[in-house]
Amino acid sequence: MAGKRRKVVAKNYDELIAKEKDALTKLESEAADIRSKIKTKRIEIKKLEKAKIAYDAQKAEEEKAQKMKEVAEMIVASDRSLDEIKEFLAK
Repeated sequence: MAGKRRKVVAKNYDELIAKEKDALTKLESEAADIRSKIKTKRIEIKKLEKAKIAYDAQKAEEEKAQKMKEVAEMIVASDRSLDEIKEFLAK
């Protein structure tokens, strides 16, 4: 026995098709906007990651310079000659 044939209801199909096409166009437009926003956010993340790397390098250099300054101040405060300090560090 064959399946029961479905009855087709009378509707304004042209209007319904146009409405669905409009809805599809709107969704496609929104999808394009979202893709654009995603791309922009990815670019922003890459910029922030590069800035973080540069900041970390700068911070490391500043810490190194601060340590060098402290060492220099300690050497000056020690009242020892440069030769005495070299001899002490060579041990």
